[in-house]
Amino acid sequence: MAKKILVALVLLGVCFSPFSALAQTGVVDSATWQVIFPTSVQLKILTPNGGETWDKSTSHVISWQATVAPITPTDSAAQPFYHQVSIDLIRDSGAVYHIATTDLYQTQYSWTIKDNIPAASDYRIRISVGGMPPCALNGGQGKNPCPMYYPQYSYSDTSDNTFAITGSNYPNPDAILKIKAMIDNLQRQIDSLNSQLQSLRDLVNSL
Repeated sequence: MAKKILVALVLLGVCFSPFSALAQTGVVDSATWQVIFPTSVQLKILTPNGGETWDKSTSHVISWQATVAPITPTDSAAQPFYHQVSIDLIRDSGAVYHIATTDLYQTQYSWTIKDNIPAASDYRIRISVGGMPPCALNGGQGKNPCPMYYPQYSYSDTSDNTFAITGSNYPNPDAILKIKAMIDNLQRQIDSLNSQLQSLRDLVNSL
């Protein structure tokens, strides 16, 4: 019963943007159901896939292939209801850095490596869809709100081999400003103490 109600809402509620591209035939066959709730997703990272050396001084393109059966990424008339992909930088040593959340069908992302990413040679890129989508982490609100329903599925791919990130770790500008403010504050305190010491010296000398 719940499934029939959900199908009726999907077919009638075209105002929900994730379903607006579906044809309103009145028939929900297996292919249509697969589009609404994809269960056959294949992801493949193309770059970086191992052996690359990426320097922080330039931007780099993370690229991947995405196949969502029975459709293809170029079929704009039928796309899964929630096609946001999470891009993460992971190290074999265990550290994880979230890079971005973007459109699965974009199949590439231009990445400028942040200065706080340490230079190392054991990095991999991981892309993933489904699971706990970013829309669910903020109560279903925000730039990419959750659809009225999403299934519990999860697909991901990770670089086959490690790649290296090189370049200097430049200090964070905000951190530099905070340090300068601390130095200025300490200097004012020192000046105040020196003034008090001089007053005490003058008092002693006057006795």
